[in-house]
Amino acid sequence: MDDRQKKRLVELLNQYDTPLIEDDVYGDICFEGARPRAIKAFDTENRVLYCSSVSKTLSPGLRVGWCAGGCYHSEIARMKSIINQNTAMAPQLTVAAFLANGGYDRHLRHLRRTYQEQMLRMQQAIRDYFPAETCVTRPTGGHVLWLEMPEGFDSMRLYKEALELGIAIAPGVMFSASGQCYSNCFRLNTAVPWSEKVEQAMQTLGKLAKTQLAENFLRQG
Repeated sequence: MDDRQKKRLVELLNQYDTPLIEDDVYGDICFEGARPRAIKAFDTENRVLYCSSVSKTLSPGLRVGWCAGGCYHSEIARMKSIINQNTAMAPQLTVAAFLANGGYDRHLRHLRRTYQEQMLRMQQAIRDYFPAETCVTRPTGGHVLWLEMPEGFDSMRLYKEALELGIAIAPGVMFSASGQCYSNCFRLNTAVPWSEKVEQAMQTLGKLAKTQLAENFLRQG
């Protein structure tokens, strides 16, 4: 979503008096240029609840995150006090020190290079091993790829077949509120360090996808 679209979205939030929860955990993992601006940056009436954490950049085990609640701040604080009155201080102080001494910025520079290299390798593997009809996103950050196969492809079947071989993917229906959309799509995680094992897994996924498409073609014929 570019800045123009973000501004338009905020205009709609204001027009219809609607809140928006923005999850920006991948914002710091941008490969080139300036960090993308959050929707919160265009929030003129404090309707955006901006959420982020260090779970994708440092460690999920730290359990450190934050929320800029805008006009909903008081309600969020009240709910937080009801759900959990005690928040671990040590992880927060650790992250704060890492931010203050410049360690986080140095870490991000290395992380961005690593993730970009791994993503490029996986994109190349998709071109090498997957069906020619495969469409794949070209993200400028983060560590996930979204793949779209021809209509009729069953990514849930691919998920089950791959899982039996020790390979994990995220079928598209997981990202559908109704559980009915994106059945021909799936997501791949590129955060795993590239290795011969990962390349073999990509070859296997490609073969499974080709087999399913061939079967679909024969049925249609």
